Amino acid sequence: MIFDSMTRLGTYFKNETVREKILSFIAALNADTEEKTYELMGSRLTAAVSSYQTRPAAAGIMEAHHHCIDMQVLISGEEEVFVGPVEKQTVKTPYNPERDAEFYAVDGTKEVKMTLNPSCFALLFPADAHMPCIAPDNHPGSVKKCVFKIHTDLF
Repeated sequence: MIFDSMTRLGTYFKNETVREKILSFIAALNADTEEKTYELMGSRLTAAVSSYQTRPAAAGIMEAHHHCIDMQVLISGEEEVFVGPVEKQTVKTPYNPERDAEFYAVDGTKEVKMTLNPSCFALLFPADAHMPCIAPDNHPGSVKKCVFKIHTDLF
């Protein structure tokens, strides 16, 4: 897991093509960006833009991916993300290779809580079970977010 300032985002990508595609896409994001999934390098690098209301942690969903790294960037709003090691989670829904996702019981180990806002980002690796979309201090709010799916061999 990496949680850092947006000002340092480019330093984490050694692959220049991936770095430029991500940074260019982020630079163009705004409140009017259409909500859909964009293919930046086919299915190996995508960006999904969505809007939603954050929810209480009890209604959250822990997830992890085997072949993709999630990079979460908020366009507007604020949310909490809980993270815990995959090996300390209880599988609720087994791995689905078509979605590259496995889901876990919400009562699993959550060792880290981070608050995302438009000034920071999170990179979540296959070993990081994560529960995004959580309302800070249990106060639901509106969020617009971009989640990049980066195939592990591109990082």
